[in-house]
Amino acid sequence: MRIVQLKQDRGQPRRLSQGHGVNRAVLALKAEAGKDIWLYGGGRLCATLLDAGLVDSVEIAIVPVLLGQGTPMVAPTAGRHTLRFTSQRIYAASGIALMAYDAVPR
Repeated sequence: MRIVQLKQDRGQPRRLSQGHGVNRAVLALKAEAGKDIWLYGGGRLCATLLDAGLVDSVEIAIVPVLLGQGTPMVAPTAGRHTLRFTSQRIYAASGIALMAYDAVPR
C-alpha cells in the first residue's frame, strides 16, 4: 500500500491510501478552494490519476545521476497521455533540469 500526500493550504499533508477511493478524494480536493495539490506517491498512483483525467500538469526533474536500475516514473497506463510543454528551468550549479507540462485532456 502506498501513501499519498496531498499538500493542503495549512501546510499539513492529507494522507490517502492508494486504491481506496483515491480518485473521489482527489476530485473532492480539486473542488475545494485553495492552492495546488502536489502528489507524492509513485508511478502507480500517477498512472491511476492520469487514467482518471485528474492530472492537470506534470513537472519532471532530470537529475544527472545514472543508477542503472530503478522504479519507473509512471506505471503502465490504460492508454497514451499527451503532455504539452510549458516551461523549463536549468539549475546550472547542480545540473538539474526541470521541465513543466500541461496534461492534454483526452
